[in-house]
Amino acid sequence: MPLHSPLLIRLGSANAYLLPARDGYVLIDTGDPGLTFLLFRALERYQISPREIRLIIITHIHYDHIGGLWAVQAASGAKVMAHEAEAADLAAGRVVIPPGTYPITRLLGGAGQRLSRFFRFPGYRAEYIVRDEEQSLHEFGLDGRLLYTPGHSPGSMSVVLDSGAAFVGDLCPNTWYNRFFLRTHFPPYADDVAAVFRSWARLLNTPARKLYPGHGPPYSVDALRRDRMLDEQKARR
Repeated sequence: MPLHSPLLIRLGSANAYLLPARDGYVLIDTGDPGLTFLLFRALERYQISPREIRLIIITHIHYDHIGGLWAVQAASGAKVMAHEAEAADLAAGRVVIPPGTYPITRLLGGAGQRLSRFFRFPGYRAEYIVRDEEQSLHEFGLDGRLLYTPGHSPGSMSVVLDSGAAFVGDLCPNTWYNRFFLRTHFPPYADDVAAVFRSWARLLNTPARKLYPGHGPPYSVDALRRDRMLDEQKARR
């Protein structure tokens, strides 16, 4: 049952995405290690062998997005792509927890840093290391590009397809907390707040029409355009 459009795979609070390519599939993120069975279950439901995954793109190396990398890579044999700003941390298995951007998330972020030893993962040396701000994905069977979008983390990347679908990691999440309490898609945790706004501007200057976040359901790019205007106004006050 071949896929003809991106498949969202919910792995607890985080999302992974399976993209049909010209030869097999490209997987974006791998989720928490304890929930990898959900990814394999989704593949089985669509009668897709893990060996059909040719490439794994890591949007950033936080634990809830890469914890399942080793199990998925071992089952698929796929090569892994990460940005050079985080490749060394990935290779060393170094846990990175970003600071919070709101009072409550600053408290939670501090607690997470104290408990970081519980989120350790084995190192992995990515076969493809991205060094440019943009990179075509044509050679991997996708009509689109990788866009360097730091802010949530130093090496965050987004996948922007020519179709208008954009897979944005945690650059602009769409969790219930974002929708109902924060009333913005600004990440609750970010390494560099100013860089988030710059990355939003870069993303909004692409053909992106629908955003597929690392947390929460997909949503229209118009909502992010509205957030950018309002949040930048608040930041100037």
